[in-house]
Amino acid sequence: MHYDLIIISDYDSEKIFEGINHLQLHPPHYLIGLNETDNHLTFDYLIFSNPETLGNQKVLCDQDKIITNYFFQTSLEHLFCIGPISGSYLNPKLHFQKIKDFLTDPK
Repeated sequence: MHYDLIIISDYDSEKIFEGINHLQLHPPHYLIGLNETDNHLTFDYLIFSNPETLGNQKVLCDQDKIITNYFFQTSLEHLFCIGPISGSYLNPKLHFQKIKDFLTDPK
C-alpha cells in the first residue's frame, strides 16, 4: 500500500496531518529501501525520530545528531527527522507543524 506520508515515531502527530494521505507507525519499523518500510508500505515522505528507522539508508550526521534544515529535512530530501536526534529540543508538535507547512506549501 502507498502513502503520501508515513510517520515512524512514538511522538503523537495528533491531527496535524489531516487531509494528507498518511499513516503513523511506532518503532521498530525501518526502511528496507529508499521509499519502502519493512512491512512493505511505500511512501513519498517519511518522518522518523529514531535513527534505527533508517535501516541501511545513509544521511548526513554530525557526531550523534542527524543534520536537518529548518523544516527538519535530512540530506535525503524525502526523509524528515524530528526529536533530539535532529539536534532540536522543540516540542515535537512544532516539528510536525513545520513539516506540514513545507509539505503543503514548499516555497
